[in-house]
Amino acid sequence: MKTLIKTSVSGAVLLCTGVAAFAQDIAMGGVVFQSDTFMQTFQDGMQAAADENDVTLILANSETDLAKESNILNDLIVRGIDALVINTFAADGSVAAVSEVVGAGIPVICANTCLRENARDGIHSFLATRNVDLGLKTGEAASEYIHRHLGGKAIIGILNCDTFPEACLPRKEGFLQALTEAGVEYEVVSDQTGFLADAALPISEAMLQANPDINILWAANEGGTTAHVLAVQGAGLADDVKVFGTDMSGQHAQFLKADNNILQAVTGQAPFQIGYDAVNLALDVIAGKEVVFDLVVPTILFARGDDEAIDMFTETDGRAVF
Repeated sequence: MKTLIKTSVSGAVLLCTGVAAFAQDIAMGGVVFQSDTFMQTFQDGMQAAADENDVTLILANSETDLAKESNILNDLIVRGIDALVINTFAADGSVAAVSEVVGAGIPVICANTCLRENARDGIHSFLATRNVDLGLKTGEAASEYIHRHLGGKAIIGILNCDTFPEACLPRKEGFLQALTEAGVEYEVVSDQTGFLADAALPISEAMLQANPDINILWAANEGGTTAHVLAVQGAGLADDVKVFGTDMSGQHAQFLKADNNILQAVTGQAPFQIGYDAVNLALDVIAGKEVVFDLVVPTILFARGDDEAIDMFTETDGRAVF
């Protein structure tokens, strides 16, 4: 695998050159909707860009609560922020609160998630990984495994995050599309919502108990992937069931190198990069520069046996650019 790392003075891995530090005081809001590794690394990227540009960054987490998200945005308006970077909780449900920010004349950058397409007036840019690519890449890896080890046939269990349809439905569609295009004969015998590891674990365990023929598990996000691995491990099914998932983390890096051979591959995003670039995009807007609306950050496949990529992820705390 060819890799590219560009390192700033602070040690952060960057793609953008950024903008010069502003002479005036700039305050910016950075809002996420949950506390998983992706969001935490995203916040780290925002903070790195804010520190480099002497920007005051006000971080907040709505914790998947629309009312809390609305209160956070109202508070940021009152505090007079100069721009907002936000992972919207819901494409429809977040419209009213974000519209209040736009109505207050505050530039908004969407990162990772955004409002529905017909409600994005006043949003300056949407920086994200194409969610369908997250499913496609994992599906391609799963297809190769299924053809090589399972005779081209698979019984599949899924943990989805369909609660967030704009982000998660395309991931599942991409995964299944890749299987179909690769000529895999498959049956999805269980497709249940489970995206927070602790809550998803008993769902995955029950899925395996109710469907003893399952030989492939796939999850649409980090928490679901973790739950699947732990469920297979706990049930003593490491030889019979393999896991493919979404979102890279330090824990998933350990799973990919574990001797139990359960987790085979995950597709990762670049949350640090997304957060870093989103802050710089917001600064460009404040400076009156034109910015591109749709910006795509490529997905990365982390597969068992590709220790170079896995080690690069862990050694840079998820900041490597591949």
